[in-house]
Amino acid sequence: MLNIGHHFLRYALAFVIGPIVTGITWMGFGLPFFISVFAGIVGFGVTALATKFFQKRAIRKQFNLTKSEYKLIDEQLQEATDTTAMLASLFTKVRSIKGFRQLYDMNKTAKRIVNIVKKNPLKFYQAETFFYAHLPSVGELAEKYVTLSREKIKDHDVQIALRQTQHALDEYNRMLDEDLREVLADDIQSLKMELDFASITAKRFHERADSEPVMPTKKPQQLDEMDEFEAALQKPAKEPVSLEKKEELDKQQDIPFREPELVPLKRVQEQPRTRMERRHFNN
Repeated sequence: MLNIGHHFLRYALAFVIGPIVTGITWMGFGLPFFISVFAGIVGFGVTALATKFFQKRAIRKQFNLTKSEYKLIDEQLQEATDTTAMLASLFTKVRSIKGFRQLYDMNKTAKRIVNIVKKNPLKFYQAETFFYAHLPSVGELAEKYVTLSREKIKDHDVQIALRQTQHALDEYNRMLDEDLREVLADDIQSLKMELDFASITAKRFHERADSEPVMPTKKPQQLDEMDEFEAALQKPAKEPVSLEKKEELDKQQDIPFREPELVPLKRVQEQPRTRMERRHFNN
């Protein structure tokens, strides 16, 4: 289940750590050169193994697999990879176009299933029939078919056997397609749910958009200017002012402003009106 990226990262780290260990042991500790090189090789191997261990551990933790489950799936994937490689090698050996087409289609389908399981090891349990029965049978049958088709003896029995083998390969091709559908069943169901959700969301959006009132659109700027111009034309004009009235208004405007004079106010002493008030006032 480790892909090319895992292998590249593992060996890249090993190639970096190996020379570093060699330099430290040779220049830092003053050990002989051959011993330092040996230490670098050991560091290279230890780094590669440790990185591989942690990569496998990360995959097991990601998909919640035990060590035995991981080992079983990894072995089955390795066998399936070898079988698909063998099928690919038979392309150039078959002598009929139909046989080539059959092998090509089966190899293509098998590779797709293997790659899907490599990306998601949990899908192995949905394709157990493919790994344990269908793919091994396809490999054996295809190998025998190619071997028999390359023989020079072409009697009646051989022709019948070849036709029966081609018919069996057609059946296995359909079986592999069914295995692929079984592996993709969860993804197809998830996609259908997403499409249904998107359809419902779009429907609600259109219903809400239809229920909202349509706002009146504003007139363009040119139409607004035309409306203002027409309103100004329809507005009644002011009455003309006569010349005499205009001169009178000008004279009123030319009169200087004079401040009013302030007149001092005389204090008037009030006389008491009653006898008691007069007595109090005289005292």
